[in-house]
Amino acid sequence: NKKDKSDIAVTYFQLLAAFNNIRLSDAEVKLLSHVAVNKGVVSGSCKMSYVSKYGSSIANVDNLVSKLKKKKLLIKFNILHDKSPQQTRN
Repeated sequence: NKKDKSDIAVTYFQLLAAFNNIRLSDAEVKLLSHVAVNKGVVSGSCKMSYVSKYGSSIANVDNLVSKLKKKKLLIKFNILHDKSPQQTRN
């Protein structure tokens, strides 16, 4: 069923980009959909499964991630385990 979810995610991101006038390459759309289907993690295993599925390379994935971060379509979360939300506001 992941294939179906991946196809749906590709269509979703293509439509989302078109409605918002965001130019995305096919590879960028595929990476966004792959990350979405794999719970939003761009980890080593997620990268490897993308490389395997689309015949890409880790370097290419890293370049795509960089481009998507510049477009603010992928963001990096900094999680502080030892601080409460009140402490991080100060």
